Amino acid sequence: MKSKVTKEEVKYSGKFLDFKEIEYTNKNGQNSKWESVSRSSNVEAVSIIPILMPSQRYVVIKQYRPTVDGYVLSFPAGLVDGEDSYGKSALRELKEETGYSGKVIKVTPPTLSSDGMTDEAVAIAIVNIDENKEENKNPVQNLEESEDIEVILVRDKDFKLFIEEELKSGSMLSGRFTSYLLGRGLI
Repeated sequence: MKSKVTKEEVKYSGKFLDFKEIEYTNKNGQNSKWESVSRSSNVEAVSIIPILMPSQRYVVIKQYRPTVDGYVLSFPAGLVDGEDSYGKSALRELKEETGYSGKVIKVTPPTLSSDGMTDEAVAIAIVNIDENKEENKNPVQNLEESEDIEVILVRDKDFKLFIEEELKSGSMLSGRFTSYLLGRGLI
């Protein structure tokens, strides 16, 4: 027998998130309950790994997140609008959060953020940015009023010290950001 959801109930619905109680039968036939959070609009998300070319510097953001009452280091990210593709949404979010324009090189299938807590799925887009293009020489962010985002450019060889210094100053690391850096052997 396989585990299977038997009932799902929204216990609280906010402007952006739904808090759910899920009832399911586990592989042993026992009934169990689980709590989860979903986006109210059921919208998808994209995370961007932006790389400046030819210098090979990464575009990192340091963003205030009220959920942790602190600043989190990550790559730019955002929601997919309507029928837009992950790639189109990645370029829009990159421009808004960092001011840079680029070219999508690759988009992964959606991956789960924190599958024990949420059903949120996030695709990852690798974007190359031609830093010699006029539009990328003096990028200007187009942030929403509530956003607090600092753009930081980091070379491979500088990541370890950069992360150490940021952690000492109280910054935190996002999971996708940390996974990418570990996979590349940068931290």
